Amino acid sequence: MNIFKSIILASALTAAAFSASSCYFRISDEAKKEMKSALELRLESNKKVYSKSDSVVFHPGAFTSVSSRGSMDVELIISDCEPVVSVFGTHITRDSVRAYVNDGKLIIDTNSPIMYDEFVRIYAPAVSAIETRGSGDFTATLEGESVQAASLGSGDMDLNIVNVVNLNVSSSGSGDVVLKGKAAEAVISMVGSGDLDALGFDATKISVSSHGSGDLNYKKDGKVIHKND
Repeated sequence: MNIFKSIILASALTAAAFSASSCYFRISDEAKKEMKSALELRLESNKKVYSKSDSVVFHPGAFTSVSSRGSMDVELIISDCEPVVSVFGTHITRDSVRAYVNDGKLIIDTNSPIMYDEFVRIYAPAVSAIETRGSGDFTATLEGESVQAASLGSGDMDLNIVNVVNLNVSSSGSGDVVLKGKAAEAVISMVGSGDLDALGFDATKISVSSHGSGDLNYKKDGKVIHKND
């Protein structure tokens, strides 16, 4: 891709400029200015090409759970309308993002590395489970009788809990978890270095377990609990 050629060119010109200053021959100041101007023009041109933002919309059909795989950030918004998935990003990598339903689960993944600021916004009725696998963050509002949320990797979860009876949250890796809202009963498991911030979350009954180095901040029986492993 041209952007990689520009990076290589930038490295080469930078190296040439530095080495020239210590060699027996020297590049004139005028030549250095021309090199710098050419480099800036090339980088600015590529910036305009590769940072052009756009969006694509998917209509995947009905689903009851969501799985995000990779480095894309995902936002789930509860809506009574037909499920819609919008992918925002540059035209270079946006078209590599896939959104499809398999056995009642909406899967968001990509067939090429994400290099820019692509993100996915989902509008759908309430789901019973979400998960993020990889480095992408997941922001969601969750409601229902029984709901599960899982992070496997370094992706963070920011969850707003509404009218949930039984909530199960787990994080395995370095991803942080932020909980807000209310639930009747909550079971939270943190494995790895991820932090838990649940000071804005209330549950009539809550169980928190941790195996790792992450900080835990939550409320239980009306008391604020801070644990730093």
